[in-house]
Amino acid sequence: MLQTIQDKLDEQARQFTGVPSNQPIRTLLLLGPSRAGKSTISQILRNSRYEPSEPKLYSATREPEHHSVGSLQIIDMPGFCDTQPQSSDFKLSNKKILSMLEPELDEADLVAFVFSLANGIDEAAVESMRLFQSKFPRFTKKVMLVITHAEEMGEDQKHQLVEDFFGHQKVIKYRLREFFQQGVHFLGSIRYESIQPTNSTAIFREHGNVLQMRQQFIDKCFQARIFNRRYPTRSTYSIKTLVFMFILFGIIAVISTIYLTKIWKGSISIKKTPACSSNTKSTETIPNEWFDEMQTKFQQTLEENLKIADERFKNAEDRLKNAEERFKTAEERFKNAEERFKDAEERFKSSEDRLQNAEERFKNSEERFNSTQQIINQWLSNNTCSRNIPKVTDKDEGKEENSIEEPSNTKQEDSVGNKSEEGWLDRIIKFLEY
Repeated sequence: MLQTIQDKLDEQARQFTGVPSNQPIRTLLLLGPSRAGKSTISQILRNSRYEPSEPKLYSATREPEHHSVGSLQIIDMPGFCDTQPQSSDFKLSNKKILSMLEPELDEADLVAFVFSLANGIDEAAVESMRLFQSKFPRFTKKVMLVITHAEEMGEDQKHQLVEDFFGHQKVIKYRLREFFQQGVHFLGSIRYESIQPTNSTAIFREHGNVLQMRQQFIDKCFQARIFNRRYPTRSTYSIKTLVFMFILFGIIAVISTIYLTKIWKGSISIKKTPACSSNTKSTETIPNEWFDEMQTKFQQTLEENLKIADERFKNAEDRLKNAEERFKTAEERFKNAEERFKDAEERFKSSEDRLQNAEERFKNSEERFNSTQQIINQWLSNNTCSRNIPKVTDKDEGKEENSIEEPSNTKQEDSVGNKSEEGWLDRIIKFLEY
């Protein structure tokens, strides 16, 4: 029974892809209240058939745990609102968890705030969301809300659950809908109650829902646009874009140069004080010839650069046209090849039809030959039977004595007749065989 269930679960899992291992590495940080299902998420991403153990009263995660599943690095944080007794040495305060969280956030590409609505909306969990929002507002673009224990929920039920959550007074007060800019997602696992005792129908239903939710969550984690790039990427531009940018910068440079020359001609002057006397002051302005010369040189270089850019742009256009023409010729050749292939197929079909007709004709000729051969054999057998010599009676003894010399003549005639008949039959048989 257990083996058949495992085989069917494996067959369900083959219909979905797991966490890819050939993608750039992404870091997912799991955050949320205690016993919300953060550690279960990392297990589900590794194996969709993960069977949770018996529910416990207290959380087992006491420090950040790092897991690797394919190209996904998972950071499992201890939960807020720790349920350990106050007298316990293992109890973690929210302040201590925030101090653990701060160095881990810089490495995270995506932050999943895990929240369980199995027992309704917990106001303490909402307060932990508010605490994270007020402490780290700069990570708003990375945050998503993950609702667990959703393996038995339908789509309508999920939608209603989200509306009820965001309609809560404190959620509206703290504006948490705007905080989860990466949306709301659902996850779950096979329930412990379905395994003990074994309920195969519930297991298959829950596992199918888990696979669908898991696939959507994995796709969301590997969407490139949701991650902040920590390293600069090299951007590529087309030739037309580069030429346009070059011309635009040239025009801006010309306008700025003309504007600056007008300002300099009208207002800027260089003051010189002679070294011999400090009382006398003289001003010497820069000559206009120098500005005109610099302006003409700049315009010449700009025109040369514009000409070079135009030539390169024309060459790029010519290359593009040649590529388009080659592509058109390739398309035409491909079409011609398709037409030839179709003609060859039609000829092959017609040759097959002709071959079948020839085979049918050959069979008919064989049947006719066999039938004519049977007719000839019957005719021959009938003629040989009719040529048998009759029995001699007593009345005919006198006739035989009188006609002693006649049999020789008759024998000669019969031999000639038989030879002629045999030659005629041989000719008919040979003609039919041919």
